[in-house]
Amino acid sequence: MRYAAMDGLRGLFALWVVLVHAPFLSSIFHTPFVQYPAPMLTVFFVFSGFVVALMYGAGIQDGRGAARFLIKRLGRLWPLHMALLLYLLLFETARWLAVEYGGIDAAHEPFTEGTTVSAFVENVFFVQSWGWDKPMTWNFPAWTISTEIAAYLVLCAICLLVSSVGARIALGLVCAVVAGVLYYFQADQWTRVGELASVPRAIMEFFMGFTVYFLSQRFPFKGFWLGSILEVGAFAAAVTISFLRLDGFWMLGTGLAFSIFGYALASEQGIISRYARAKPLVWLGEISYSIYLTHVPIIYTLGAVVALAARYFGTEFWVTVDTMTGPREVMDLGGVYVMNAMLVGLVVVVIAASALTHRYIEQPARVWFARLADARFGKQPSPQPAPPRRGVVE
Repeated sequence: MRYAAMDGLRGLFALWVVLVHAPFLSSIFHTPFVQYPAPMLTVFFVFSGFVVALMYGAGIQDGRGAARFLIKRLGRLWPLHMALLLYLLLFETARWLAVEYGGIDAAHEPFTEGTTVSAFVENVFFVQSWGWDKPMTWNFPAWTISTEIAAYLVLCAICLLVSSVGARIALGLVCAVVAGVLYYFQADQWTRVGELASVPRAIMEFFMGFTVYFLSQRFPFKGFWLGSILEVGAFAAAVTISFLRLDGFWMLGTGLAFSIFGYALASEQGIISRYARAKPLVWLGEISYSIYLTHVPIIYTLGAVVALAARYFGTEFWVTVDTMTGPREVMDLGGVYVMNAMLVGLVVVVIAASALTHRYIEQPARVWFARLADARFGKQPSPQPAPPRRGVVE
């Protein structure tokens, strides 16, 4: 079973991440939509917890089931991550050769700061964000995947400890509370949200989504107007917290708002669900993981081309501007209209590249790892029946 509305929205959110990271002084650059996006990453963790509960919750009954689950999830996430990591290794090596033998000045020395060899090794094993105050390195959006792997391990531990759905939900919520407390102190009372690659944050929000799935099965509802009120209201609350930069305990409100949003989407009754199920958006959702991971290597490559052009023409195309989160270097190649066109071009290139990586890397790897897991640990049992429904809320 798939939830088309969630797929469509996941695609839109992935494109939103591209717009946030695009280094162009475009018309939207100074909007809150781009300036302070960190809290809205919550939606990825909540949706992930929901989908994992849907797809794999019934299959983790023993050690073999846990191993099967982890192999399939790694098969879904690791191959594309590794392919792009190798590309970035070649890219960084080329930068090193250009600096050492080409006489080219680099903004930062190759294989330093976020591109060290040790950080590369951590990225290979998906542990680059496991720690108290870890920086974001190499293909930096992958920090969310690293922290999500930690959430998978916690889920496996819970499923091996208890077998009933209710007990798993209860322990998951306990883990969410404990992780939230840790995250509160890790992020200085939740005021450094955008600066941290946080495992506690991922665990807290993942288990919010995990719980939402079972609530949506037990307490579904019908009705366009009720669905619309829940969807629009929850989304508006989460966006308001994000755009107004409300931190501290307001960050918990973001997670709760997106959890209610996910609950509403599960019934696919409201106005947001209606439009999010459009085929183009659902297709974007299918390639959203590729969009999320490929856009930064593409931006790095574009930045290198612009740097070479600046050297050739003897000018500077990069400027430093103040943003809501501090100074940031962006491209300014001749006015806002040129930058808007480059932003559109970047989105088109990212979508095209993502369609290719999804087809030729993600899909074959997913199938291969799934076969490996089933051959080694047996096929996953049929989905576990949902808890008895208490009736449909009208």
